[in-house]
Formats: sequence, structure tokens, C-alpha cells
Amino acid sequence: LTSLSSTYRLASKNKNIALKIDSDEMTEFIGDKFVIETVIGNFVDNAIKFSPNGSEVIVSGQRKNNTIEISVKDSGVGIDEKVRENLFKVDFKYSSPGTNNEKGTGLGLKICKEFAELHGGTIEVKSEIGKGSNFILKIPV
Repeated sequence: LTSLSSTYRLASKNKNIALKIDSDEMTEFIGDKFVIETVIGNFVDNAIKFSPNGSEVIVSGQRKNNTIEISVKDSGVGIDEKVRENLFKVDFKYSSPGTNNEKGTGLGLKICKEFAELHGGTIEVKSEIGKGSNFILKIPV
């Protein structure tokens, strides 16, 4: 998780967003590093994109029983419930500009879902309009 800090430091600095990494002692697990970094990186990128200037993004990781959970939480614009229900569906086309008009394709989360499933994992999304979102990658160990 700490490598994410250096990767996204410039993007967060441009919006004056504090990027905080908080990870418990997580057991190492065998998995494709590129795949996991891509998923978490997409979550962080989206969190920065949809958060207002001067806010914070918190990346945390912990082990719960036989699962590693990596969470990316922001205090951004949030996601409407109807959109949230369809975010990972291949036939659902959705893209919205970030808080500084950043562009996106709307494909990132669909790819993240596929990558999570390659590791037997899932993605959970909690969000509230105007209060932010929390994307959680859960991977069995």
C-alpha cells in the first residue's frame, strides 16, 4: 500500500488532497501484484478525481479472518444508489467529470471487478451523495 503514496502523490498534491495510508499488519498473500495495484490504484485515482480540493483520501488495509480488505475512502461527491447498483455491469455506460473536470472512460471499475474475481475476490461499495464513497477490495488468503 505504501507504494501507492508515491504513485499518486502528484495527483493528490495538485488538488491539495491529503493521501493517508493506514494498514494493519496484513499477512502476505500470493497474487498478481500488477492486478492488485491496478484495482487499488483505480480506486485511489477515482477518489482523488471525485474529491474536492483540500479534502483527504484514506487507504487502509487489514486482515479479517481469512480475508484481506483494502479500503479507499474519500469525502467526495458520492454516487447515486441507482448508478452504484450498475457500476460494474458491462452493458452500463456511465462516466462523469471529476470535481476539477477530470475526464474518465467509465471502464475502470468494470476492469477492477474482473481483476478482483481473478483472485476470488469481491468489491464492496458504500457511498452517500455529498459525503463520499468507500470502495473495498476483499481477497481471500
